[in-house]
Amino acid sequence: MRIAEVFPQTQWVLRIVAEDGRMGYFDVSPYLEYEAFEELVNHREFMKITNGKYFVEWDCGADLSVDTIEAQWEVVDKVLNPTAPMKAETVERSELVYDSDRGSCAGQGKPVSRRG
Repeated sequence: MRIAEVFPQTQWVLRIVAEDGRMGYFDVSPYLEYEAFEELVNHREFMKITNGKYFVEWDCGADLSVDTIEAQWEVVDKVLNPTAPMKAETVERSELVYDSDRGSCAGQGKPVSRRG
């Protein structure tokens, strides 16, 4: 797997689009107890993420490999052309929020346009 796009969400969840078109969510919160990830408790630091295609890395130096992500993410959709900019209607259909109480994603019910 190679990561095409990564978007940090609320509650320490990453929305990830793979180059093969799969789109899903990865919950980072279980890692926050480890020293390497402790700076990410500050949500502003969590938002400072870089896509390395085979890993994601934060400014503080914490990182996750795609092997770790792929083993534990929840795939929720398939993007038809993952390398093309996402249209508002695709984001609206796919915009989900990770519900930590349920351990899964649920629809937010609001269209969000990040790209046009």
